Amino acid sequence: VEAENKLTASLLGGSQHEALKKRLQELFDYPRVSVPEQRGGRYFYLRNTGLQNQSILFVREGRTGPERVLLDPNALSPDGTVALTSTSVTRDGALMAYTLSKSGSDRQEIFVRDVATGENRPDHLRWAKFTSLAWTPDGKGFFYSRFPRPGTVSPGDENYYCKVYYHRLGEGQDEDALVYERPDEKELVFGSSVTRDGRFLLVTAFRGASGKSEVFARDLKAPGAPMRPVVTGFADVWSFVDEVDGRFYFQTDKDAPLGQVVVVDLGRGQTRAVEVLPQGKEKLEAAAIVDRKLVAIRLRNANCRVELHTLDGRPLGTVELPTLGTVAGLTGEPDQDEMFLGFTSYTYPTTPFRYDFKTGVLAPFEKTASRVDGAAYEVEQVFYPSKDGTKVSMFLVRRKGLPKDTKRPTLLYGYGGFNINLTPAFSPSAFVWLDRGGLLAVANLRGGGEYGEEWHRAGMLEKKQNVFDDFIAAAEWLATSGWTRREKLAIEGASNGGLLVGAVMTQRPELFGAVVCQVPVADMLRYHRFTVGSPSTAPPTTRSCFPSSTATRPSTTSRRGSRIRRPWSPPRIPTTGWRRGWPRNLRPGCRRPALARGPC
Repeated sequence: VEAENKLTASLLGGSQHEALKKRLQELFDYPRVSVPEQRGGRYFYLRNTGLQNQSILFVREGRTGPERVLLDPNALSPDGTVALTSTSVTRDGALMAYTLSKSGSDRQEIFVRDVATGENRPDHLRWAKFTSLAWTPDGKGFFYSRFPRPGTVSPGDENYYCKVYYHRLGEGQDEDALVYERPDEKELVFGSSVTRDGRFLLVTAFRGASGKSEVFARDLKAPGAPMRPVVTGFADVWSFVDEVDGRFYFQTDKDAPLGQVVVVDLGRGQTRAVEVLPQGKEKLEAAAIVDRKLVAIRLRNANCRVELHTLDGRPLGTVELPTLGTVAGLTGEPDQDEMFLGFTSYTYPTTPFRYDFKTGVLAPFEKTASRVDGAAYEVEQVFYPSKDGTKVSMFLVRRKGLPKDTKRPTLLYGYGGFNINLTPAFSPSAFVWLDRGGLLAVANLRGGGEYGEEWHRAGMLEKKQNVFDDFIAAAEWLATSGWTRREKLAIEGASNGGLLVGAVMTQRPELFGAVVCQVPVADMLRYHRFTVGSPSTAPPTTRSCFPSSTATRPSTTSRRGSRIRRPWSPPRIPTTGWRRGWPRNLRPGCRRPALARGPC
């Protein structure tokens, strides 16, 4: 590994590398603020001056009042590797439960801070991972999920058997009350919510990385009441939106691949779901209830738009966004007359906005001044046919006036998996490429979530080849449309996208001049044996999946002339076959090495 890193540094280092590093530091050095959250008249948000390792949590007394530091993660470790991973504030804004992780670990430790004094309470909980923090309205405690303490289960099982507990403030963790568990299905993880009136606890169960879920409810006002099933079977996605007057609103894809909102009147003991916001022609990306109105975020050709509806689904209009782009986060409550949302696009840095329901005005909560002049660039969306004729969308980002000359250096990026969207988002590093005359192309491949569940399923399991065909067709379109040619075309992907570029590199090597393969899921024949891979993928030994897993296994057929980057990420990326190409790189006379870098 040391020799491989040395080889990579010898080819990619030097004065040009230092110049690029300096430019990247300049581009990333701009102040930014997260989407605020209002609780009890206090506003909570993260602020980063530019190059801080961790953003600092601030609280503001009133929307225009003075701000102060509530929590600075940078002060928690000398190297800045302790991260604030989540927060949950009581509705009166008095207490904040929060989680910290160390050195990028999924493991979280839970603490409680008094907002007025900025001091921690004695509460300290461990063994949490991916947990929600759901306060009871009286502020006396919260529900959370945790995993077994190491040593209390068989080795390896400390990553399974998630359970929901209730923690009462001031008590030790060993006294926390067990609320819900499913020992019969050790791979399940749970999220919890409590209604504003404190009557109901809602527990949503997830199986691995899938969004498909089961939902259970408990009446907290009835001592000894059992956990009551609302939705079972893990057949569809069920996401709790909010509760108003005992009516529970859910976003689901049941009988609606593009998504819909339904309501269940649990307050009256009913469990039948009634349609409120039916499936439309565009994917329903998210929903919320603010100012007793239903806020729907839809994706139109991989761009966001915001709709307003009454609680029974009648349209009230839309919220006009700055340009085509992505809504990145939304906060607000049914009893608040303001909501906050983040907006971003390829040339628009992520900016928090405030929408006033009384006036209908959307205005920046705080403007974001990046080091990029967005007016100097342009974004175009194109559509091209894949191998089977399916129409696929792709964004092209470039400096204005860039000519089509068939020799344009082009970077094609893709992902195509896990129902993840590739919608327009600001990336400072992209401008190093754009300012040097490069074209950035981002393809919305099947397997992603941009066009709903059917689009997602069309790139899964035995249909995974569709993802590769979509990406190959994007490369062919870029060449035939006059933008670039093989020698000038590079492709890049990470994680599932690493599998993507690895597979197309082996299937169509003549199409690409360079390949950047980052943290790849490189061996689908064995991925199901590794932590997240186990519940995320079907065993490839099944009759339907084995042929596709074998055909798309780049780890055994990697080509020279690529760069593989693998930072330390053991929970997701198995240390498998792509290492096999390393020894040949070190042979005397190797002219086209596959460069790799990482501490493996």
